[in-house]
Amino acid sequence: MNKINSELFDTLLGLPLFQGISRGEFIELMGRMRFTRKLYAAGTTIVSQDEPCNTLFFILDGLITAQHESGNRKYTITEWLNPPTVLQPEVIFGLRTRYTGTYTAFTSVRALEIDKGAVRDVLLNYEVFRLNYLNLLSTRLQQKQRDLWRPLPPETSARFFRFLHVRLLRPAGKKEI
Repeated sequence: MNKINSELFDTLLGLPLFQGISRGEFIELMGRMRFTRKLYAAGTTIVSQDEPCNTLFFILDGLITAQHESGNRKYTITEWLNPPTVLQPEVIFGLRTRYTGTYTAFTSVRALEIDKGAVRDVLLNYEVFRLNYLNLLSTRLQQKQRDLWRPLPPETSARFFRFLHVRLLRPAGKKEI
């Protein structure tokens, strides 16, 4: 495996979707699948809210912002996300296959993009990837369901923090409202 593929393999192993995939399987995957490596300059929009999700974006390095706008457009929440990360894998399949946020390169960003067809035809044929994908979706769904059924705290400040918590992608890191 050359140096570039070795670095890519090591970076992708940091993502839950690729954990447990061997180097041999990784080489086979990369050989069977069409993917694009892209470099986004700081300030470049990677995907926009409500844009159809036809690609899995793996952010390999650089800093991105995730901006989510409320349905009534009265507020937005911006989060700064560190790599490695994958942008909204839960919206590539299902009833609503549109991004729920706008993702922008805050610094120079290196990404790997995998077409939806390759995800369906190649990646989901690998048991480890399929199990990782199902686990990721199940975990996110369980967390959201748990949050829905928690009783609201009586204090206003605690209610505000709950309001934020259910809307954030990650509880840690820089946020802006």
